Amino acid sequence: MLDNLTGGIQRRHEANIAAGIIPPARDSLPVSISEAATIPAVFRALQIIQAAVEQLSIDVERGGVTLTGADVPALVRRPCLDMPRSQFLGYVATSLAATGNAFIMREGGPTATETTQLTPLNPHAVTVWHDKHGVPLFDYDGRTYTSDRIKHLKFLALPGMFRGIGPIQAAQNTMRSARDMNAYSAQWWETGQPSGVLSSDDRLTPDDARQYRNLWNQLDEDGKPLAQTDNPSRIRVLGKGLHYEPILISPKDAMWIEAQQFDTLDIARIFGVPSSLMLTAIDGNSMTYSNVEQEWLGFIRFTLSSYTRKIEEALTELAPRGQTVRFNFEALLRADTTSRYAAHETAIRAGFMTIDEVRAIENLPPLGITKPIEELTA
Repeated sequence: MLDNLTGGIQRRHEANIAAGIIPPARDSLPVSISEAATIPAVFRALQIIQAAVEQLSIDVERGGVTLTGADVPALVRRPCLDMPRSQFLGYVATSLAATGNAFIMREGGPTATETTQLTPLNPHAVTVWHDKHGVPLFDYDGRTYTSDRIKHLKFLALPGMFRGIGPIQAAQNTMRSARDMNAYSAQWWETGQPSGVLSSDDRLTPDDARQYRNLWNQLDEDGKPLAQTDNPSRIRVLGKGLHYEPILISPKDAMWIEAQQFDTLDIARIFGVPSSLMLTAIDGNSMTYSNVEQEWLGFIRFTLSSYTRKIEEALTELAPRGQTVRFNFEALLRADTTSRYAAHETAIRAGFMTIDEVRAIENLPPLGITKPIEELTA
């Protein structure tokens, strides 16, 4: 699934520089989705969004009444026959988060009522364009489709742009910084020795300097790497008054830990994921139960709804006329058992919920009690 979202693009391999580790080049090339997914904070943010959407149930309403059982349209019960509903929803949400776009193919007859299943498409395999009349068209697998067949969901739609923009595309500078920091860390530990200067108390000829440099870098006379079977730990031996002095700043001097923490918080901000869910914290902030609860409510209202609302609208367009598809956030809004039961008690005593309605929320069978709570406790 990740290969589909990343378009099968693999991170380019950078050969180790023989002289040691140097800071990675800060090029202007965009960070691909596959590269971004190797950044721990980005992967965590994508996983949180996908897991949150997969936990949600879906309600279908008609005339203010929630449908149950066989009355729920088949495309809502199981949109795609090739995967469970939770996986379908998670794939669409991750497509939006990773690429800024999600495409859903409607299969079946020419009208929405004849839909047999919905198939989420690889966003990288769909080309979006408009004809001379401004009608959006989609090229996929060698054919051209209209919006009747392919539903296009955009994370952030900007005027004049055919495709949407996601967090990764919008924050390329942050992605480059986090990627380069990861590469710097990996390369530091890969060879165990940063680049530096070899100096000698004796006068060296150019041939001597080249020979000592190759020996230090464990290269032969032709500059090719030597086999490490006789020296697996890569021990260097200095002689003839040679001295080594590293020229790369240490991770401590480079404030590596602080830079990593800043990148993590910046990525959490870009994706709109609370720092508590990203397993990090902002210096000076206290993580109380009330603070965490408010963070999670904000995450549902202003981050998760950016994904769920678009999916709701797409499914509502395909559902039979008069039916509205809505996500049920009850599973995510549930507090601990004590707080949840206290809220249920308040609802029952206030008279706007019955005991059986509360039991339905807790996935318990009804008791058939229709009397008001005042009569039961009298």
